[in-house]
Amino acid sequence: MWLRLLLPVALLWSISKLYTAFFGPLCRYPGPLLNKLTSLPYVRVVSTGKEATTIRQWHDKYGPVVRVAPNRLSYVGFPETWADICGVGAKSNQPGLPKDPAWYEETLYGTPNLVMCTDEDHRRQRRIFGRAFSEKALRDQEPLLRRWASALYYKLLEKSAGGASLDMLKMFNCTTFDIMADLCFAEPLYMLENTTYAPWVEAVFSMLKQLTLLRAVRYIHPVCLWLVRVVCRNIPAIQNEYVKHWNYTAERVDRRLASTPDRPDLLTEVLSMTSEDKDERSEELKLQELYVNAQTFMLAGTETTATVLSAVTFYLLSNPDMMTRLRTEIRNTFATIDDLHLDPLANKCQYMNACLKEALRFHPPIPIGLPRLTPAEGATINGQFVPGGTSVFVHQTATYRSALLWKDPDSFRPERWLDGSKEYENDKRDSMEPFSFGPRNCIGKNLAWHEMRLLLAAVTLHFDIDLCEESSNWADQEVYSLWEKHPLHVKLRPVDSS
Repeated sequence: MWLRLLLPVALLWSISKLYTAFFGPLCRYPGPLLNKLTSLPYVRVVSTGKEATTIRQWHDKYGPVVRVAPNRLSYVGFPETWADICGVGAKSNQPGLPKDPAWYEETLYGTPNLVMCTDEDHRRQRRIFGRAFSEKALRDQEPLLRRWASALYYKLLEKSAGGASLDMLKMFNCTTFDIMADLCFAEPLYMLENTTYAPWVEAVFSMLKQLTLLRAVRYIHPVCLWLVRVVCRNIPAIQNEYVKHWNYTAERVDRRLASTPDRPDLLTEVLSMTSEDKDERSEELKLQELYVNAQTFMLAGTETTATVLSAVTFYLLSNPDMMTRLRTEIRNTFATIDDLHLDPLANKCQYMNACLKEALRFHPPIPIGLPRLTPAEGATINGQFVPGGTSVFVHQTATYRSALLWKDPDSFRPERWLDGSKEYENDKRDSMEPFSFGPRNCIGKNLAWHEMRLLLAAVTLHFDIDLCEESSNWADQEVYSLWEKHPLHVKLRPVDSS
């Protein structure tokens, strides 16, 4: 009896899948055959850490647009593609597409942060937090940033004594987390001082892989999206981790609000704006919005910066001539750690900036695509109509390793970013958007650039660096939303740059 009922259902389901795959609105887009029928191959790629490399390979085989799942398109990021998907621009006549809810996590108590909130709410929050990340505010915070660059230098001096090797990834992580905590809470985590990850940070690192696996399950079917959220809300172990993470941040925000620091931090501008404009309710921030955004800043503004610093260190050490050129530039420009200032680092150190840009291209801190969802009426991307309800994204690794956009895409070549570089003059530089694009791009972009320049210069100015043999394959990493990075073991030799 049941078999007789199930057979027609299974037959109708199979016919529906076949029709969607080969005659549906996305049938014109190329991709692996099985991916057109089911999301399972895509789920396997995501859950096994191969999302960056495999989707890049699919693009190499099928072209600039790939149907990676029945209802999901991956794009190589031509400038017009970024504009069509992520926001208004000279090459687009439509607003940025909304975030795909299947990818983004709900916050613990449902208060949306800058990443997840609606466009209207985003404009309000961005206006307020934008002041804290403005160039003016960052200039006010320059002494704080320079103190942390000096702290890194002195800690490296201590740890490298006697020729001992050390893990530069850990040193960069400790520094960037301490900087962001100092900016958000007016107190560091003391990770650099102790050269140890705080338990809260270790929990964040361990949760990244778990969250990616849960996200992969949600791609199987829309029902799975609902099911995963129900499960996460009702398993005490998972819920307790969320609560612990929330409380850790909330306690520090509360302490900051109850204090009056003797120097500016991120909340200085935020609180001054909400105070000045307290009669304009639309410009106020709720306390829980401070909590959820502090959580966001503590991840988005730390691990990613340390990734770029570790990557540029590794690739420069793998290319000694490049490291020599960088050392020469830094040591000819600055005499001591106290001479490092934001303006000359940005304007006089052209080769260092080229190295950082190439590291962002070659080893992007977010190596995957961040999905958007086409509205019910559909959208036009690259001049082609895409029906409503389609998940679309620009894939960072596929974009930055595409021969359609770059000469020698698989070679680390900082000179491609130098003005007057004839060999690479046809590179499509404006296709690189590691901080995303449009009105919802990374609010901390300027801060990240200042940190990267300061910390890389601090290390290069006073140390000669050797890569340890055990880290010679450091770049061979899996991806679970972010790179699952190995320790970067190096040996440092202090030098007197004066």
